[in-house]
Amino acid sequence: MIEEILNNIDLDFDETTTIHLAIFSGPYFDYIVEGKKTIESRFSKNRGLPYQKVKPNDIIIVKQSGGPIIGYFYAGVCLFFDFKKDDINEVFKKYRKPLCIDDEFIRNKQDSNYATLIKVQKYQRVKPFKINKKGMSTWLILKEGKL
Repeated sequence: MIEEILNNIDLDFDETTTIHLAIFSGPYFDYIVEGKKTIESRFSKNRGLPYQKVKPNDIIIVKQSGGPIIGYFYAGVCLFFDFKKDDINEVFKKYRKPLCIDDEFIRNKQDSNYATLIKVQKYQRVKPFKINKKGMSTWLILKEGKL
């Protein structure tokens, strides 16, 4: 899969860069593409990807759920929350606008235990192309960077 992507996108990265594939659905896909959503988030019950696995300057490939890859961005500041220690409602309140979330999203994520927030930097559109991705995962690591 990484070869398919690298053959279609000229990415600027080094051995420390991790390349991620993020699947977007609904309005959040549009908000990323339009530049309205300036922070990407993943809320979850478990410590799944990208929790504590994404860092500044990593590359996040943007794929529409059931559709093509349409762009990528570089990760800026990455924040990780553990809601056993952090207040989820404070996170929603502070980041609501850059996350482009509504009351329904907040209700649906209220029982999350963890969250990852990633500042979207230098979003780049690419000529859309499909890849052969199987499975239900909404976040994958395609190439792990070395520290």
